[in-house]
Amino acid sequence: MITRKRTLYSLCALLATTASAAHADDEPSAQNGVTVGIGAQSAPRYSGSDKQRLQFVPLIQARDNALFIDSQKGIGYDLQSENGLYLEHTLGYGLGRDDSNSSWRDGANNLKGMGKIDATMNTALAVGWSITPWLSVEGKATLPLTDSQGVQYQTSVTLLPVQSASDTVALQSAALFGDSRYINTFYGVSARQSQRSGFRPYDRAGGFYGVNSSLTWSHQFDEHWGTLLSAGYTWLGDRAGDSPIVAQRNEGTGTLAVTWTF
Repeated sequence: MITRKRTLYSLCALLATTASAAHADDEPSAQNGVTVGIGAQSAPRYSGSDKQRLQFVPLIQARDNALFIDSQKGIGYDLQSENGLYLEHTLGYGLGRDDSNSSWRDGANNLKGMGKIDATMNTALAVGWSITPWLSVEGKATLPLTDSQGVQYQTSVTLLPVQSASDTVALQSAALFGDSRYINTFYGVSARQSQRSGFRPYDRAGGFYGVNSSLTWSHQFDEHWGTLLSAGYTWLGDRAGDSPIVAQRNEGTGTLAVTWTF
């Protein structure tokens, strides 16, 4: 879940950027509109899995000034100041995790006995600073609303070395943190889970648990058609990587999407 969702967030964030560049309009309303698309992604079956799967995901983004709807982030708004500071608040969802192979969310057969992690509504708050047009920093917290699964945090740096009317390249690196409930929900093994699954018990305190980096290239053929290509890499630190359910600390993802902007 961690890796796939974050890569898709990066893809969706570029939809407005490339559409705005294609219009070559300095007015804020140039970012308004609707973008739809379909993406194919190869990603681990769950965070820590050594098995990959291919998934097709719809991409939808609609914006009306500060308000937006995003198929990955949810419903939200963002506020920006002239000095580059910005705030983003969203109401979204997390799909949780299954304890068997799933075609629509994270999960693998080797997790049998671990039980399912329920899907949940969540709210996310991000505060960032666009230091220059090509460099920004951000801090973000994601809190579940309908199920007590803990809080996830991240701090990220995003570099845009290429920005033109047809092409945008984004390089992002994020440090990942979670409180103890979050760490133990997705990487922990309780005594009961240990008896049912055969995994040894595992319980860790909250804190830093990994790093995620992604490189995304977006190409706009015209003001309507566009493509996005992204490669992601996640390294799980000791809090997550020492878990008995983690078979591989180093994870890679690849995503290709085709988009249409109205």
